[in-house]
Amino acid sequence: MRVITLKPQPLTDESFAPFGRILNLDRREIVCTDGVLTARITHAPVRDLSAEQPHFLNRHMEETQVFVPLGGKDGLFFVGPPSETPESFDPEKTALFHFPGDKAIQMHVGTWHVAPFAVSEPIDYINIQGDQVRNYTDGYDFKERDDLVFQFDLG
Repeated sequence: MRVITLKPQPLTDESFAPFGRILNLDRREIVCTDGVLTARITHAPVRDLSAEQPHFLNRHMEETQVFVPLGGKDGLFFVGPPSETPESFDPEKTALFHFPGDKAIQMHVGTWHVAPFAVSEPIDYINIQGDQVRNYTDGYDFKERDDLVFQFDLG
């Protein structure tokens, strides 16, 4: 089994650019064009991420997605850049970001991801995306298809 180890890196405009953009909560930048948006609360319980080996990512091919942390709590966000097909995705380009509680993120269409993680205390996120998201979502299990898992070095 191949293992890719990721350490959390700071969430900056430059570091997150391949995956999406940062929305500062003191500015109002979200614009809705065509389509209907939905907003729901996504709960991130505390997990021992050092003991887990994530191996599944998903992406939305027709829309972006926004996560806004509630309560100013910091978390972690695991992403990979968009790819033409699941098979052309390069797992070496995945990243783990420290997700500050005073920022929100908007992913590019097709960005591979899982919901943000909580580290020291549970976090609720506002999850904003189109109402047809399930019709345009791909999933990829790296363990099953490529004998590959990820691990997080939080030390």
